[in-house]
Amino acid sequence: MIPQDKVRHLVRLGVLVLDFFAIIIAFTLATHLRGDIGFLNDDATLNNALTRVRPVGVIVWMLMIAAFGGYATREYGAGVEAYRRVFNASLATVSVFALGLFLTQTSLSRSFFLLLFTIGIPLVLLFRMTGRRILHFLYQRGFGMKRVLIVGTDLQAAELSRMLNRAPWLGMKPIGVVDSKVSFPQPTQHHQLPVFNPSDGLLPLADNNDVDLILFASGSVPESTDFRRFVWQFEGHHTQLAVMPSLVDVAADRIRTRPIAGLPIVYVEDPRSQGALSRGKRLFDFVLASLILIIISPLMIGTAFGVKLTDGGPVLFKQTRVGRDGRMFTMLKFRSMVVDAETKLAELRGGNSTNTVMFKLEHDPRVTPIGRIIRRLSIDELPQLINVLRGDMSLIGPRPPLPREVVQYSDDEWRRLRVRPGLTGLWQVSGRSDLSWDETIRLDLYYIDNWSLLQDLSILMKTLRAVLSSRGAY
Repeated sequence: MIPQDKVRHLVRLGVLVLDFFAIIIAFTLATHLRGDIGFLNDDATLNNALTRVRPVGVIVWMLMIAAFGGYATREYGAGVEAYRRVFNASLATVSVFALGLFLTQTSLSRSFFLLLFTIGIPLVLLFRMTGRRILHFLYQRGFGMKRVLIVGTDLQAAELSRMLNRAPWLGMKPIGVVDSKVSFPQPTQHHQLPVFNPSDGLLPLADNNDVDLILFASGSVPESTDFRRFVWQFEGHHTQLAVMPSLVDVAADRIRTRPIAGLPIVYVEDPRSQGALSRGKRLFDFVLASLILIIISPLMIGTAFGVKLTDGGPVLFKQTRVGRDGRMFTMLKFRSMVVDAETKLAELRGGNSTNTVMFKLEHDPRVTPIGRIIRRLSIDELPQLINVLRGDMSLIGPRPPLPREVVQYSDDEWRRLRVRPGLTGLWQVSGRSDLSWDETIRLDLYYIDNWSLLQDLSILMKTLRAVLSSRGAY
């Protein structure tokens, strides 16, 4: 097994290489394309300036990313913080670059400057996403995983273990539990992890079991001074210490830690559901939905002909769904089932195995041959772009429920109706119909409470991958 410190160095080196090539490619493309839209004529002086600027520009850009914390390996595996740091660093590089050209009185094509950052910023982010996908691929196959020792009760260990095993792309593998509230020997009741005796000491346990991370569950350390002593013990040691606070599904950028009298106090910002209802998001939905409809209109016309020729029935399937704040609306889809599909629903309900509220059947006999194709590729959902233009739906949000589903909602589940339902969302890119109802609700509530434009863009990009893989689509 490769030591974690070497893994971190290799990951950091890989990210540095990806950033370097992304910036070099951006410089190269901007250099070759500037002549097409250039405001200045190409001449030897301009080419010489570009030759001098290129190496300096690459170094400055990468230094700015480093200054903004873009090479902190703890951010690589998950979350949008790594992308946010790179994006902010790139915007700062624009200012530094412009100031440097002004102070040195370097004559440089304005079209080159515009192209460089218009191409470069998305390219660096795209290379970062590609690097993350490679890292997740390696983690899911067991390469470079952190060995995690959990400190907490039996139930806490079971919950954390399930969470880590459910998300192998995080790169954390639980290998044991330290529970101070049990006597030994003690059989585990809620998990299959070995239980270690706390009297053996955390430091010897970490050394004997090659532990890379010790994860303390909430309340697992009785006194704050006890945790401070643990920190002292592991000073200079390769094993990291982390505390799992009792906060559920709160995005990192909603959490602020401020010291008060030497104690770190965690502040949690308000949920961001209002952002998902903003005029900016509505404008984003309208413009993008209009562009997509124009681009895919030939595909939609072809699909409409295919559905009509199958059995002569209607092209569109219209169904009443529940939207924002419980308002009813008519959702549009290309019809993928036989005409009398709704009348056959009751006799099929026993076959639903994944979701106890939303009815989904993997091998539904009501689906037509062309319906199976358009469902696998999510083409049947495309008419919902019209719902987006009408304002009934958003491009990204919780899936619109049926009235019979809403009747079963608890108070917490009603919160998913706080915003407009979406054509795609975290549910869509995280497993779709393969998810349980609890997982579906958890993802929807996470999206609503932690909304951000960057998260919306990330979901849109992941949607394409989810559609192409057809995972959970039936």
